[in-house]
Amino acid sequence: MTKLYGGMLQETRQILNKHKEELLTISDKHKEELLKQKEELLIMNEKHNEV
Repeated sequence: MTKLYGGMLQETRQILNKHKEELLTISDKHKEELLKQKEELLIMNEKHNEV
């Protein structure tokens, strides 16, 4: 019984680690997208200020 429980814990830990990695990847992509949008807004703001 204990061996089964230990195996289940290990499997759960692996699943959680996989999800954590996926979330970090999504987070990195989201940060890149936000930085890109910020740059675009800064450029638009500069053009607007020139007018």
